[in-house]
Amino acid sequence: HELAYGGVARSPAGALPDLREVLARARPQIFAGFVFSFSGLFPRGMPLDAHAICQLIRASGGEVEEELSERSTHLVFRRLRTEKIQRAAVLRRAHGSRPSIMWESWLLACLALWRLLPEGHMALPLAEAAKGAAPEQPDDRYPSKRPRDEPAPQPQPQPQPQQAQLFPPPRLLARFEGTVTAVA
Repeated sequence: HELAYGGVARSPAGALPDLREVLARARPQIFAGFVFSFSGLFPRGMPLDAHAICQLIRASGGEVEEELSERSTHLVFRRLRTEKIQRAAVLRRAHGSRPSIMWESWLLACLALWRLLPEGHMALPLAEAAKGAAPEQPDDRYPSKRPRDEPAPQPQPQPQPQQAQLFPPPRLLARFEGTVTAVA
């Protein structure tokens, strides 16, 4: 309470300040100095300002860019083996540790907890990032995925009910005139 309202002057009418202003002062600047780019999170052509995640990054001291550049400190991705991830791997080889290639869940966890979490276990290793386009055959790690040339399983026909059932059953129909009555 003291952090949020300490030293806050009330308006002449005695009203408390807007909660958005209080949160802006209370939110730590966990992403100060960070420049984020994204791969597979947002539809192409939409301005980044339209997305709540970008607004939260800016509110936490970070910057966002449409394209990956040498200024980018982090590439946040949702899908593996995109062109941007490959470009980030090339930049990372040239610059050492930048940009970090991070799963989207790392960013969301940092934003939810209002603190910077360690990157180690949520970063994509450089060897994985440098792999080319997605393979035609699924990874052994993802057995639920089938090869692209395998046809989708056909749904089994369901037996037809003998008589169409009404929903709700007639005995549960009720009139709402102060009381509920069951119809037999």
